[in-house]
Amino acid sequence: MKPDRLWIVVADGSRAHILENRGRGTGAHAIEGRTYTHASDPSHELGRDRPTRSHESVGHARHAAEPKSDLHERQKLDFAQILAAEISEARAASLFDHLVLVAPHPFLGALRDALPKPVAALVTSEIAKDLTKMPAIETASHLGDAVPL
Repeated sequence: MKPDRLWIVVADGSRAHILENRGRGTGAHAIEGRTYTHASDPSHELGRDRPTRSHESVGHARHAAEPKSDLHERQKLDFAQILAAEISEARAASLFDHLVLVAPHPFLGALRDALPKPVAALVTSEIAKDLTKMPAIETASHLGDAVPL
């Protein structure tokens, strides 16, 4: 019987890497070529430096108009979509059997929502922590019972 391949997706709004566990006693190892980064541009490069202005319908007053969405949040949602597409392609190639998602709370929700339903059904655990800057060897010790080490 072949062991289950568990992928551990460790991500935040601008970077991600994937670890793999092939059963109890094997630990979690980084998968080569499965590291992702996404541009996190400064605010002045994302949109206008100053908000647009509008004129009052009566009189000479002018008001600043706030943008309809936070451009930094838009970048994070775009990254969640890109990462979800990569995970979906890997599932289509049968590269893993189960998933564990590890991300800070807001991005965890965005990533979960971006996954297609068949792939989301393979998620066995979600951990709301930011472990992206931690080496793979240390990451496994912070996953608790979610991964059979």
